[in-house]
Amino acid sequence: MKKIFAILIIGILALTIGCTAESQQQSQQAPAEPQVTITWNQEKSQYAYQYTSEQGYVYKAPEGKAFFLLYLEIDNKNCPKYAVKHYGFKVMVNQVVYDPYIYYGPYDLKDVDLLPGGKTEGYVLFQIADEEIKTAEWGYDNPYAGCPALLEIK
Repeated sequence: MKKIFAILIIGILALTIGCTAESQQQSQQAPAEPQVTITWNQEKSQYAYQYTSEQGYVYKAPEGKAFFLLYLEIDNKNCPKYAVKHYGFKVMVNQVVYDPYIYYGPYDLKDVDLLPGGKTEGYVLFQIADEEIKTAEWGYDNPYAGCPALLEIK
């Protein structure tokens, strides 16, 4: 009886160790693809002193300021629901963090919920100091987004 019990324990340990080693190998082999990607399209982004709204009005930046139009492309690959809110985007220019400004122009980034396979794109406007840009970073901070996102520049 002791031999049968010892054989059973050894068999269970062997199976447990084998399963653990196999799952560790699988997790090391295939890095997980991000569920959501947010891409800053530099070609479409603009630094300007004025822009024209959809209704034809010209909006000028106040003296000492400029508009930074950040063009973003968001792709939900497999997140159950990803909340896109323009106010969650931030830019940091020369160590100053800016929140989005009201944008009345064409192709604004809409606040939407993206389901798996959903995509959206558009501009988020920032009013920043008119000075030489030495450093610029951007990010998205929305605790209700639903999934982590990969931020990239194109």
